[in-house]
Amino acid sequence: MLTQPNVRLVVLDDEGVKESDRSWLLVQIHQRFIGSPIIYVAHRPSEGTERLARTNGAHYYDSKPLALERFGQVLESFLRIQQVKR
Repeated sequence: MLTQPNVRLVVLDDEGVKESDRSWLLVQIHQRFIGSPIIYVAHRPSEGTERLARTNGAHYYDSKPLALERFGQVLESFLRIQQVKR
């Protein structure tokens, strides 16, 4: 996953990631995909999870269940911004 070229946007759903590995994974993603926005989706939202996500490079934080229309708008917005940058 961390070797894909030309990544314009990263969406991390933490459902399958151990809580103890989330910070490390975010740091790895942030370092590998410099300049690509990171959207963090929490399986079980909490203030601690949101703080961890934002502290480690997430540009947007949301939690399940996702409001699909709103989440789609967020994705489109980030992708439009990335398109303008390139």
